[in-house]
Amino acid sequence: MSNYGAVVGPPQVFPDQFQGKEYKTVVSNKQTTERVWALSSSGIAQPCQENVTLSGSTAVTRGRVMVYGSGGVPVYDNLTDQYEFD
Repeated sequence: MSNYGAVVGPPQVFPDQFQGKEYKTVVSNKQTTERVWALSSSGIAQPCQENVTLSGSTAVTRGRVMVYGSGGVPVYDNLTDQYEFD
């Protein structure tokens, strides 16, 4: 088999989907928000878990898990479910 006539171009480089995403945010040492990101089936970075901790005499943490659905072709990564816990 010959490669004669094959089109060869530069390799495709895709941007880092996680660049610029905030993993941890601290507001005046009173509130800390931590996020976990994951790639969806279409290659888009989406938050899948978020924990918010309120500091004080006793720290309180609230968590949230996000679930995204797919709608076939093309894929629609819409938020379908949220689960919150204390």
